[in-house]
Amino acid sequence: DHADAARRRADPAGFDARRLALVERVARALRPDVLLPAAAPYGETAEALGHLPVETWRTWLGAAARRVRAVNPNIRVGIAAGTYDAADSALYAWAVARGSPIDVVGFSVEPSFSGAAGIEARLRAADRWMRAAGVAGAGAPPAG
Repeated sequence: DHADAARRRADPAGFDARRLALVERVARALRPDVLLPAAAPYGETAEALGHLPVETWRTWLGAAARRVRAVNPNIRVGIAAGTYDAADSALYAWAVARGSPIDVVGFSVEPSFSGAAGIEARLRAADRWMRAAGVAGAGAPPAG
């Protein structure tokens, strides 16, 4: 919500520390197979916090992954693309790169006001990103 954006602007370090503690708490309490510390950094999370620089997300997600692994090294840490813009693309490329702390990368594709054309554009972007990263299984089924 917009209150989170105001809280983060007022005290970025404190806000981020509280969120990291929450990620750790979720890992301890639920022990999920996969944990997404931020749903879609440039999707729904950006709607709540505002558009943060890619480097901010890299740093925060790396810290979140370390906290999760300290609780349970078997929990996989993931993120999802949400807007398919340049920042989302850069974060995806970092997440799938060798040595990244991110284990799982997904895509959030939802209907929008642009209808089927918008969904097809997102699927094409996801396919391009996977091909560029050399991710196995790249290729979206044809829209029907």
